[in-house]
Amino acid sequence: MSSLSSERIAVVATIDPQGLIDNSNVTSDYVDMSKFHKAMFVVAYSDNDTTVDVDILESVDSAGTSPTTVKSATQSSAANGQIVVNVSDRELSKGYVACKVTVGNGASGSYVTVLGLGDCAKREPASDNDLSTVVEIVS
Repeated sequence: MSSLSSERIAVVATIDPQGLIDNSNVTSDYVDMSKFHKAMFVVAYSDNDTTVDVDILESVDSAGTSPTTVKSATQSSAANGQIVVNVSDRELSKGYVACKVTVGNGASGSYVTVLGLGDCAKREPASDNDLSTVVEIVS
């Protein structure tokens, strides 16, 4: 029996599209990894005149208490780029993960958005764990 992708993968974290970020950072929602075996963060950013750093943080709770970095993407200065970071529950010693994006100090900054996806849900459908901001699933 086949299933829909939305039954296997959930939208669990975001950095919503926002104004220019310059010499600052933003962090996504924290993902409860007790519900998933894997997570993937897709970072998209606009043309920039500086660098973009991506760090995956782990925490003991959804509030981001005592965060530590578990993975970092290579510093990027590509224009209009995307960075994809995969995380497995086996790589974690704490139960929650988030994506932190830092934009360096430039003349104009960069627009940034992040979509965090929970994959290999421990209980399907994964869409039961979607953020409350997911307004519709079309099949």
